[in-house]
Amino acid sequence: MRGRMIFLSLFVSLAPLKGAAHLCLSDLPQWSVHADAGKTQERMALYKERLGASMLRASLPWGLLEPREGHWDEAPMRGYFEALKASGLRCKLILSVVMDPPVWYLEKHPELRMQDQFGARAHALAPWSRAQWPYLEKKTRALLELAKKMGVWDITDEVVIDLGPAGEPLYPPNWTLGEGDGLNGGQRGGEEGFFIYGESARADFVAAMREKHGTIAQATRAWGTRYKDWDAIAMPQPGTQPGAFWEDVLLWYRDAKRAFNLWRMESVLALIKEQPSRDVAAIVYLPGIDFSEEDWQQAVQTGGGNALVRLMIDNAYLIEQAARLGCLLQMTGAQDPAVCEHYLRLAKKSAVPPDKIWLENSGDPVSASNPGKLVALVKRHKLRGLDYTHTRWLLNEDTLTPKPPLFGELAEAWKRLTKSK
Repeated sequence: MRGRMIFLSLFVSLAPLKGAAHLCLSDLPQWSVHADAGKTQERMALYKERLGASMLRASLPWGLLEPREGHWDEAPMRGYFEALKASGLRCKLILSVVMDPPVWYLEKHPELRMQDQFGARAHALAPWSRAQWPYLEKKTRALLELAKKMGVWDITDEVVIDLGPAGEPLYPPNWTLGEGDGLNGGQRGGEEGFFIYGESARADFVAAMREKHGTIAQATRAWGTRYKDWDAIAMPQPGTQPGAFWEDVLLWYRDAKRAFNLWRMESVLALIKEQPSRDVAAIVYLPGIDFSEEDWQQAVQTGGGNALVRLMIDNAYLIEQAARLGCLLQMTGAQDPAVCEHYLRLAKKSAVPPDKIWLENSGDPVSASNPGKLVALVKRHKLRGLDYTHTRWLLNEDTLTPKPPLFGELAEAWKRLTKSK
């Protein structure tokens, strides 16, 4: 990595929530924007009284709340958070900066949009935008101040550190890319992309290689290539440059994301620590199963890489850093018992106890279809709680009427769990 990484000694209390496991729910984003406070409070009463929920995961999206640079407008979220404050539920808050930049910011900095080999462009910000990191920190601070102004901070127990698309510390998966981002026409066939294209990515890669190899002659000797100067380097298409050159591409791809994730974790933790008289924990998402050494070696040998490498799912590193900094963990998409147990083995190596780890299911109907199984995993492993995603599977389109059978199944399973404590 370029430059010397400065590690901060930051420790935020891991346990503002006390006692038994906790049920957290997540509404669809469209249920929170311009929400009717009365109707929303009625829905939240269902969550608390009939499901036994104690927390709601909610977001303050930068792109929505600063529609023009310097012009902040809390109106779109006011009704939702008024209802949340009145409900008695606690808040798991996402200060959505990296995952939700406003349109005006991307128009001002088009180089910050990642691009893959299919031409798809991400909405979440690129990790190599180092010059913009202070600005992103400034906007995170602005969102926190808005949370305080709205009274949301007073009911916030945990903050999700957003590290990428959908808050997850990976490169953009297909499901986070819209039709206008290069996915229309079925060009990809479901294949995940390598987000290494575009001039800002190439410039960052070249700068990293200058630092690593010194001269273009030394670099080409190591790679077995014939680039005459640094300006001649182009990011290769997958499958065209196997071996040493592609491994340097992969290492840069991994380390750029690691540096960004670590900076973001330290930055948000420092901001939380500044706040007086509040015991607030920070959460790092863990997405999917991380790539293996075999996956990596196959990627180097083929000049490609499977979906885990392309997304750069790097959970072992994330867990180590989260443990060192005192963060909670949230296992996203861990409805499979084997996936859950894999995470827990990694966490045990870093001395993270199960009660500092949330279980979250993937936000699709299949993963949400057996809430009893999810609750059983929480109970079996003595986890911090279940973050059930999303409440759309529990309620009808009116957002108030329970939808059988899942609403009742979750209510009954959680009732059994709390009674067993």
